[in-house]
Amino acid sequence: MWDNPRCLTAITFAAMENEPVRVLIYEDNAALRTSLAALVRSDPDFRLTAALGHCLRAEADVRQLRPDVVLMDIACRAAPASRLCGGCGRPRPRRLS
Repeated sequence: MWDNPRCLTAITFAAMENEPVRVLIYEDNAALRTSLAALVRSDPDFRLTAALGHCLRAEADVRQLRPDVVLMDIACRAAPASRLCGGCGRPRPRRLS
């Protein structure tokens, strides 16, 4: 995964802007969701945009919250991740000063 340049695009943009990487978490297991959120919050290079228990509104959430990285439970009971991720990976231009 890490040898694929597309996987690092958002992280690279965030690093170039000296901003924390924005992370959105989808996990239906509350204990795991809480642990992942705490892990993200513990590192100043990351900022948690949200930790949600379902991914029914994934595309709308991504448009509204504009995360750099989405951690999604691929076995989400509410909807298959493959269907939800169709438009999430589209690059969005960011102005670099």
